[in-house]
Amino acid sequence: KITDEVSNIAKLKFKYIMSIYGVCSDATAVVMDYMSNGSLNNLLANHNFMWQKKFQMIHEISMGMNFLHSMKPPLLHLNLKTSNILLDDHLHVKVRETLVHMLYFLAMYDDG
Repeated sequence: KITDEVSNIAKLKFKYIMSIYGVCSDATAVVMDYMSNGSLNNLLANHNFMWQKKFQMIHEISMGMNFLHSMKPPLLHLNLKTSNILLDDHLHVKVRETLVHMLYFLAMYDDG
């Protein structure tokens, strides 16, 4: 049952959402995009960004969340924070953790 849900979630493809490429059968490992600049949380501790870059990041985060919330039925992230915003080589954003939190939720309510 969980593997069916993971398969459905892995089909989600959007520029500002982390892609899922695979999941370990016991759901303890997830293969996702590599984001070389790590989390926004870590970057904010060491860098000051110009307003143009800040606006770009806010826009990309908003686009990712809008994509999830516009699904039928909506997929709610429920854990948006700077440590769940990852950045690539060019400081473009991808939102992560949707799969991990959904797997936790599904495992809690899985019938077997």
